[in-house]
This record gives sequence, structure tokens and C-alpha cells, in this order.
Amino acid sequence: MSDLASQLKGKNIKESAWNILEWLHENIEYNYSKAALPDPIIWTSNGKITRIDAAPGVEIQTPYETIQRGAGVCRDYAILTAALLLEMNYSPVYVLSIEFENSPIGHAAVAIKLSGEYFILDQHPPVMDPGTYYTYWLVYQRGSLGEGLLISNATIYEISRDKNDVMVRKIGILSAEDFRQNDHAFSPADLIRISTDLRKLLEEEYSNLISDRNIANLEERTYLPRGYSRGKTWRLTLPHYADYYNPVFHEQFVKYLLAALTDNENVKRDLTDFNRFWIKLEREGDSLKATLNLAEK
Repeated sequence: MSDLASQLKGKNIKESAWNILEWLHENIEYNYSKAALPDPIIWTSNGKITRIDAAPGVEIQTPYETIQRGAGVCRDYAILTAALLLEMNYSPVYVLSIEFENSPIGHAAVAIKLSGEYFILDQHPPVMDPGTYYTYWLVYQRGSLGEGLLISNATIYEISRDKNDVMVRKIGILSAEDFRQNDHAFSPADLIRISTDLRKLLEEEYSNLISDRNIANLEERTYLPRGYSRGKTWRLTLPHYADYYNPVFHEQFVKYLLAALTDNENVKRDLTDFNRFWIKLEREGDSLKATLNLAEK
């Protein structure tokens, strides 16, 4: 696991956390068969786990086992995520044991604390602020669960590492209101900042491309501006991205958004085939609509 932690460690905890979530999304599958079994009971004393009572097949996987199996349930994801962060020398980290008002089945996720605020890491990007995470369960998960889940509360466990010793202690409870009130409100200034940095990043990644405001509205025109020989437009709607955004993770979010926008072989081909571009970003409810205009001059 040390090698994986070294591979994923970024220049700071924000980049490292995002790298972990991307790796989990690509390499670990959710084990639905295991999820149907009863949860184990974990006993602790003075911050250390003393006993685990579990039915057959409900063992808590070690981080190494989760990596080797390429599968796990929420607690296995959480243990692996926390272990990777600790291995990167980020300590303490936090595990949230989440309960829902309208479901007897709970959930586990990891959190990190930045400037006194929790940010939640749960199996795949993005990192979410608590308010977005609350909405994620209530609204965005409806397609797979049949109905939205209302977070009732979350017990917070602090996980710290001192040399080779790992300590676990319960430090508090987050109420539903605690989740809801810590929610970044997406603003027009956020939209401008993201758009500007998207264009900068694309120029850095494609040396043949130059940002060109003259083609900002190419998709609305019936003819090319004077001096341009050809043009093309790509559009992509990014569901919930306006809600996912938090300026604390701006750099990671912009890279993630650009990867989504260019995650198509035809788009990648066109990015090398033209020499002018413009990215326009618009908000539609909780989503973002991206327009990529390309032209030749």
C-alpha cells in the first residue's frame, strides 16, 4: 500500500484526496453481495479496536485486501481511503458513520478538515462539502435507490497515526442541519473563474491551440467570422456540477471538468486538428453546460 500512497500523493492534501477518489472510482467495484449481509459490530477501548463481532463473510477487509480484491462495501472504501491518507502522513482524518431517517441501512465515508470545515470523500470524485453531500443522498442518488435518503446524523470518528500506532476516537456528531448549513452557493464569479481557468488549462495541454474570443458564439452563427476557414462545436451538459463545485477545491475541480469535457476520442482528435478555441460555460439549475468552439485560422 505504501507504493500506491506514494503514487497518489499530490502536492497537498486537496490534490491527494482527489487522486485517491479517482483511483477508487477506476479500480474498486462495489460489492453488492457483501452489502446485503448484516454489519459487523466493532468494539473499541481507549481509542483502539479490541474486538470485531461479525457473521461469516462479513469480515472487515484490510486496505491491502480491498486493493487485491478490487471490491468492497462502503466501510472497506472508507478504511482504504483513510489508510491511504494516513500513509501519506495526513493525520488526523475522519470517518463518518452516517444514519438516515428513512432507511435502517447506514453508510460510511471519510472526511478531511480544511480551515475548520469538513469535506467528504466517498468512493468517487468529487470531494463534496457537507451541504452538497446532503443533497447527493436526497436528490442525486434517486435513480439507483428508488427514493432519496435523508441524512439524520453522522457520528465522527477521528483517526490519527503516531509512528506505527493508529488511534480511533469518537469526537462528535453532525446533525442534518450541520450538513445543510455548510453548503457553498455557486455564484456568477465562480462561473467566470472556472471558465477562465478551463481555457488556460486547455492551452497548456494543447500547444497548437490559442484561445480566441472571436469564436465565443460560433455555435450561434450560420457562417464563420472573416478569416476563419472552418469551425466545429461540441456541447456537453455536466449534471450537478454547479452544486459539486466548492472554491476550496477549485484547481482539482477544473482539471476534473476538463477531463469530462474532453473524454471523447473525436473531441481529442479535433483538439489537435484545429488551432483556435473558446470554452463557454453556462449554469442550468444545479448543472453546468459547456460549449467548446473550435476553428481554423
